[in-house]
Amino acid sequence: MDEVERREVLEKQLTMTPMTWAQMRARGVTESTLLKVDLFFYAPTEAHARALAGELRDDHGLECDVQPRDEVFSVQAVAAERTYTESALVGLVRTMCSVGFKHDSEFDGWGAPIPSTPIPRKPWWKVW
Repeated sequence: MDEVERREVLEKQLTMTPMTWAQMRARGVTESTLLKVDLFFYAPTEAHARALAGELRDDHGLECDVQPRDEVFSVQAVAAERTYTESALVGLVRTMCSVGFKHDSEFDGWGAPIPSTPIPRKPWWKVW
């Protein structure tokens, strides 16, 4: 991946992060909501993928999984559950892009399951 491609990947991810955060906020996520963020990468070879996963695990404390996918290898990393702000997610994206580039790999984005909010239920004796 050359410098122009790296810049395009970073710009794309930095553009998408506030939009993703806004969608999550619209679904009830706040800066005090605990989230378990999933991070996705593509590596050109298994060796690149394993080196990337090693750094993510050892230096960033992430759980990682490496899987072959078509002509490349995917690396999925999961961050420990914590709260996030939009600026923290932007910082995370910058870091993950940099780590991916260091291993000739592409950071393909992040996501987080939105915790379900229990539906308030009326006591059965008030339903009638």
